[in-house]
Amino acid sequence: MLQDWVIGGGKLLIEGGEIGYDADSSPGYPDFRDIVLHITDWNADMAGDLQTASGQVDHPILNQPNTIPSSLAFNYVGYGDEDACVPAADAYIVMETANYTGNGGIIVYDDNPAPQSAQIVYFTFNLAALVDIDAPRNLVLNTSAFLMAAETPPTCSVEG
Repeated sequence: MLQDWVIGGGKLLIEGGEIGYDADSSPGYPDFRDIVLHITDWNADMAGDLQTASGQVDHPILNQPNTIPSSLAFNYVGYGDEDACVPAADAYIVMETANYTGNGGIIVYDDNPAPQSAQIVYFTFNLAALVDIDAPRNLVLNTSAFLMAAETPPTCSVEG
């Protein structure tokens, strides 16, 4: 159902560790991994604190309406608390894992070129495992605002 939702243009916020692992590991769920998560690989559990990825300091998920710290620490208890995943070529990282540079903690897939919003945001971690008690609520609020933001209408058309 989630695959059909995404294919139909539905917006989605995904949260939790082990999702990337289950989708990528044998036997895995390659269609779910590719269509919903937009990752190519799972690399690790307990991949370290999240840190703002290069060039993402002004990203709406980190700033609107709440300011998110540039580093978020974990209280790691088990596998479901954090994954380190490599985004597919059509996705990008907003926050990466400290121990696996280039692996996403927050991965965004945008199905069009308008930068104001996106289709999917994937938290590769358990919000409840974050040490900062305000971060989970603020991340959900910011991500919801980002996913629902109005996008700039197209500036051209095709006829004939």
